[in-house]
Amino acid sequence: MRIYGSSPLYNYVELVFRCKRLFIVAIILGTLITSAAVYMRSDRYQATMLIQLSGGDPDLARNLATDDRGDSTAFARKANRFVRWVQRDPDFVVTALQDIGYDKKYGVRFEAVVKDVRKNIPTPTLEDQYMEVNLNWKDSGEAVDILNALYSRYALRTLEMETATSTSYRQLLEQEYNRAEKTANEKAQLRVVYLRDHYWAQPTLMASTMGTLDQTDNQINDIQLDINDANVRLSEIALQLRGTPRTISQGQEVTSVRDDPALKLIADRQDLEVKLKQYLNVYSDLHPKVTELKREIADLDSQIKSVRSNKSVPNSQTTKVNTALNPAWQELRQQQQSLIIASRAQRSRLNALMGVRSKRQLNVMRMPQAEIDFSKVEREYTLADNIRKNLQARLAAARLQEEQDKVTKAKEMALAVPPKSEKLDSGGKTMLLYAIGPFLGLIIAFAFSLATETLDHTLRTPVEVEEYLGKPVLAVIPRVRASGDERKKLAGSSNQKLSS
Repeated sequence: MRIYGSSPLYNYVELVFRCKRLFIVAIILGTLITSAAVYMRSDRYQATMLIQLSGGDPDLARNLATDDRGDSTAFARKANRFVRWVQRDPDFVVTALQDIGYDKKYGVRFEAVVKDVRKNIPTPTLEDQYMEVNLNWKDSGEAVDILNALYSRYALRTLEMETATSTSYRQLLEQEYNRAEKTANEKAQLRVVYLRDHYWAQPTLMASTMGTLDQTDNQINDIQLDINDANVRLSEIALQLRGTPRTISQGQEVTSVRDDPALKLIADRQDLEVKLKQYLNVYSDLHPKVTELKREIADLDSQIKSVRSNKSVPNSQTTKVNTALNPAWQELRQQQQSLIIASRAQRSRLNALMGVRSKRQLNVMRMPQAEIDFSKVEREYTLADNIRKNLQARLAAARLQEEQDKVTKAKEMALAVPPKSEKLDSGGKTMLLYAIGPFLGLIIAFAFSLATETLDHTLRTPVEVEEYLGKPVLAVIPRVRASGDERKKLAGSSNQKLSS
């Protein structure tokens, strides 16, 4: 006779048969879970790219593998940057997707797409100098585009970080050069203004300024002599004009004029006729004003007739003496006017030269101090210009060094295998997932059954009773399992065959 609980295997077999319904349900549940996972992954794609962190140069790879801290390699640092930027810096993914126009493509769903991208990129695997990056995505083409955009942004940002020293140095030099450029331009402007206002203060023009002052004095003396000579000539011409008659006689002309007294009466009659026409346009022929004008016209007609009937008045004679300007007087007058005009012009020129002479005399007096001021302005401009040229040369060298660093750092990383997308689960992988379902159910069933057995404190064997009570067992009532027919009899069935 086998005592219950004496064999562990028997206990487990008994446990399985006692929890067979739980095992069946767990196997079905595991199968459903794997089926759901297969269904959810059936329309998903996995894009993979392989980034070579050393650019394929073995010597460069050995150099990059050294780290000052000694706890990680340069490759690990680069891989950690990618993980940190993708998982902790949303702007990294946002900028990468904006570069390929996904913000316009998805519109309001763009933020959700960014979250999905960050969620569906598992931690990259690093093997020596190669980093493998995967992306699970619903569209094959989009997965490839997203990985390409992430690599471009990652490479650019890594390049910016690794060339930050040279870039910062170049930016610092640019700021210094801009300040020096501004200062030099201000000094140059001051120099231009000083030369404009003190053009005579230049060393090359100082000797000519002295010469032009002497030349101006000579011109002033010549003009004064010309003015004095003109005044003497004018005095002589004035004396000659006084003794020279202005006009000369050229003969007499006698004219006779016949006077006609009727002419005035005829003119008055014509005025009355014009006035009569105006009245007739307004009044009738019987109007008093019209009759009065007709009467006056008739009186004038009678007066004209009586005057013309008389003898004419004898003609009157007038004598006119013809004179003309004296040619000698005209010649002297013309010479006088010419000398006056020339004298006025010389005086105007003399006044202008006197102003120029006073200004040049002032400049000559100020030359020593102006020379000192100009030397100071010139020295400050030269110093600022030399500083600007020096910074310009350093800035050009810094820009060249930055470009060289960028080229060198860009070669340190390359895309060894371009992104390639394939279906997430192939046929063999799908069958494997389906096969894992029952095993998953068994594991779940064993876990629940063991938990149930552990929590169940029922005494099932005589040994457990003796151990728990500390007393011997006197008798055991066996558990008899009734057959189907016997269970029907006990239930009081009316079937005679069963009850006989």
